[in-house]
Amino acid sequence: AKTSASTATNHCLVGRGCQELRNAPHRACCSGVVWREERGRAVASSQCNGYEAIAITGMPQRVMKQLVSSLAFSIMTPATRRPTLRGVVFDMDGTLTIPNLDFDEMYRRCNVSRSEDILAAVSTMDATQAAEAQSIIEEMEEEGRRTLRLMPGAIELGRWLHGHGIPTSLVTRNTKRTVSAMMENLWIPAGGTSFEPILSRDSSDSRPPKPHPASLQDIAKSWSLGLPSKEILMVGDSPSHDVAFGKAAGVSTALLDSSRRFSEGKDDGGADFVVKELWELPCLLWETFEVNSPLGT
Repeated sequence: AKTSASTATNHCLVGRGCQELRNAPHRACCSGVVWREERGRAVASSQCNGYEAIAITGMPQRVMKQLVSSLAFSIMTPATRRPTLRGVVFDMDGTLTIPNLDFDEMYRRCNVSRSEDILAAVSTMDATQAAEAQSIIEEMEEEGRRTLRLMPGAIELGRWLHGHGIPTSLVTRNTKRTVSAMMENLWIPAGGTSFEPILSRDSSDSRPPKPHPASLQDIAKSWSLGLPSKEILMVGDSPSHDVAFGKAAGVSTALLDSSRRFSEGKDDGGADFVVKELWELPCLLWETFEVNSPLGT
């Protein structure tokens, strides 16, 4: 049997011993590559899913050995095993729901510069100013609750993750009231499953809001995972609040750029992935992570 280098990047020729060779996805699971020569041909073999994977080529062995360090065969080494996706954490506003708050107006009315974090700024105001600012924020968020709509692809992504048994959590700088309105009026009726845990800015008096990593630390602990961990993914629409939040905790990050701002030159905060639509994520996650599930894509 013959396989080209380009074929070897995606498939092993997997057989039970030397019988019934067949194509099967490699999934980056080989335990190492051993080269030998048979009748002037180079043979690459490894252990893949408990079976011997054999790739034979007519090239001289000395030529084929040079490919071991190339991209074509690098996927066949243990060093390139992909992280297993253990959980996905979502932002809410602008990620699971379509943006509907006028933050420029909110900052203006609260007399806070757009270069500042409004929650941090309010926390430093005197009692009278802080109460007035909180009233403005709550007024605008109440209006936002009446006009909430789900982001296209949000429910489908949630179902895909649930179907593969991947835990999901929700972290938002919004309030418990807004999260409850989204879950009860939109998410659950559309067939979505619950997030565990759900953390809002008012769910704890002691936990600071994003981008402080405390919420991700609590989520990882609830999932019996440690940090840092590239096996957890944070998905959000803000480089400063969501990407920075994920990076501070040492997890993988995905930036939803539905307005195309960051794909067109603006700083994406160093996100590991940038997508324009949520429905792009399942394929991206399938290609990047190991997904331990009996289901297909």
